[in-house]
Amino acid sequence: MKAVVCFSRPGANWCSGSVRNLETGNTLVVARMIAEWLGCEVHEIEALEPYPGPYKECVARAVKEMKAKTCTPIRGLGLELHDGDVLYLGYPDWCGTFPSPVRTFLSTISDIHLTLYPFCTHEGSGMGTSLDDLRELLPKATIADHIAIHGSEAATAGDVIHSWCARHEEG
Repeated sequence: MKAVVCFSRPGANWCSGSVRNLETGNTLVVARMIAEWLGCEVHEIEALEPYPGPYKECVARAVKEMKAKTCTPIRGLGLELHDGDVLYLGYPDWCGTFPSPVRTFLSTISDIHLTLYPFCTHEGSGMGTSLDDLRELLPKATIADHIAIHGSEAATAGDVIHSWCARHEEG
């Protein structure tokens, strides 16, 4: 089975040097393109307690969670992964890695042998340390090809994303 899972945050986001209000978070935009290419649904990771709307308050919470390596409680995804499955995992780069709700999700799949294709959105930091962090938290997974998309270019990155997905089909 192939699945697309992502954490994304609409609302106040840092984009191209300033805070902009996004109706749909950049990572979800990319996740939907990947899911369309693969012919599957997107499963969204959602924190039980939503992040604050104001950008600076959201960043303050994210920094606190990252420093403490918190596993923020999340809603159930309605997705069951098994050995041999392929997972496309998306997240925004927050504080140089993935947000705490992604850490929580990863803790639920740490014993599964799967192939993981990470993708992230960012505003200049690329994948940060997230690939090393994924390897640490998912020791049984094969961390495969990854892609980092500049968040402010997410809506126009369809060709790049489709080329990335097509490489996986070629094997």
